[in-house]
Amino acid sequence: MKKILNFFFNVDPYIILEPDKFVTSLNLSSILKNLLFFLKKVQLKKIIKYFFFLLRFIFLEIITIFYLPLIIFFKCSNYRFLRLSSNQLGSLAHNLDAQIKLSLLEKKKPIVILPKYSPYEKNFRDILINDFTYINNSFVSIILLPLIFSDSISYKPEDVETFLVKRQKITTIKNTFYNQILSQYEKKFKDSSTIFKLKKEVSNNLQDKFKKLFNNINIKNTFVIHVRDSSFYKTSLLRTANLNNYIPTIKYLLSNNYQIIRLVHNNEKKLFFKKNYFEFNHEKELNKSLQTFIVKNCKGIICCHGGPSSFAAMLGTPICQTNVIPFDHVHSNKEKDVYIHKKVFKNKQIINYNFIFKTEFKYLYNVAQLKDLKLIENSSLEIINAVKEFVDKLKDKSIKKKSLLQKKYYKILPKNLSIKYSNAKISEFFIKNNISLLKK
Repeated sequence: MKKILNFFFNVDPYIILEPDKFVTSLNLSSILKNLLFFLKKVQLKKIIKYFFFLLRFIFLEIITIFYLPLIIFFKCSNYRFLRLSSNQLGSLAHNLDAQIKLSLLEKKKPIVILPKYSPYEKNFRDILINDFTYINNSFVSIILLPLIFSDSISYKPEDVETFLVKRQKITTIKNTFYNQILSQYEKKFKDSSTIFKLKKEVSNNLQDKFKKLFNNINIKNTFVIHVRDSSFYKTSLLRTANLNNYIPTIKYLLSNNYQIIRLVHNNEKKLFFKKNYFEFNHEKELNKSLQTFIVKNCKGIICCHGGPSSFAAMLGTPICQTNVIPFDHVHSNKEKDVYIHKKVFKNKQIINYNFIFKTEFKYLYNVAQLKDLKLIENSSLEIINAVKEFVDKLKDKSIKKKSLLQKKYYKILPKNLSIKYSNAKISEFFIKNNISLLKK
C-alpha cells in the first residue's frame, strides 16, 4: 500500500531528463520531453508512467485555482512549505537541511511534510521536533500538495541547489548556494547540530538497541564508514568508489583503538576483521531509525559523496568526505571537516583546478559528460592521510588556520561556486601530493 501511495502522491520536484539522464526541475516541458522520448522508443511502461505524470501535473495546476484563498493566507503569513524529494535519502537530507536553514535565516516558519508512505520517513520522523511544523499524516500530505507546489509560498530545490539543467545547459540557479546557506546559519546560530536532534525517549530506546546489537561499544569512539559501490543507479556512477582503497584506513583506525561501523546494503561485499569492526545494513526497514542514531552520535563519518554524507551534514556529524564529485559543492562544511576530490584526466594529463572551476567541468556528475575525460578515484594513500588529518582535527580543540597551499587552493575558487563558502578544509596531503592541480 505504501508503494502505491508513494507512486501516485509522492510528487518528486526533480525529473531525470532523457536521453542523457541530466537532473532538471519538474515542469510541463521536461515531462513532455520524456514522454516523447519513450513514445519514440515504444517503451510501454515508461509511456504509461510519464502520461500519468503529465495528467497529475495538469491536475495540480488546475486545482491550485481553488486553493487561492489559502495561498493568499500563507503568503501574508511567515509560514512556508518545503518542496522536497523524498524518494532518495541524499536528496531529501540535502534539501531538507538547506531549505530549513534558508527559511530560518529569512525569518520564515518552515512546514515540513514527510508522509508515512515516503520510503525514508523513519529516518527523519524522530528528529523533526524543533523550530518548524512537521506533518507526516498521509491524507493531510495529499491534500496539501497544491500548496507545496505553489511557488509563492514554498521553498524549492532551485532555491538551494547550485545547478540544474535548464534548456539543455547546466546553469547556476541563484546566488544563494548550499554551502553558503549552511555557513551563514552556522555563523548566525552557532552550533547547527542542535537543529536536528532525537527526542530524549527515542534516543534512550535506540541507545539500548545499539548496545545490544554492537556489544556495548562506545558510539562516541566509533567512526562510520560508507563507500558508494557501483550498484547505485546510473545517474550516480561517477560517485562510486573502490572499497579496497579504504581497507588501509579501516586497519589504521582499528589499530588506534577506534571502533568502526560500515554502512552496507543487501548485496554489498563484506569485510572481516577480528574485533571492533561491524557492518550495518541500512536498507532494512527496522534499521532506519537506528541509522539516524548511529550517524548522529558517532565520532565522525568517512564517506563518498552521496546519501550518508548529506544526511551526516544535516545531523551536524563531523565528516571526512572522499572521492568528491561534482566539484561545485561539498557536504563537509564544518571547520574540522576534511574533503578530497576525484581527479580528472584528459589525454593522460591531469586537469587543474583553474580550468575545472572556470568551466562546466565543475558540475561533472553524469557519465554522458565524460566523453574523452577519465575520472580517477582517490588512492588508498590519499584517503588514509585525509583521515589522519581528520582524526587530528577532532582531537585538537583549537581551529588551525589554512596552510599556504590550502590558501592557494581557496584563491582559485570563484565566488559563484558553492564550495567557496564551506568552512571545511581540503586535505593538506592531497594538495601536496597533487600540486599540479594548483597550476595556472
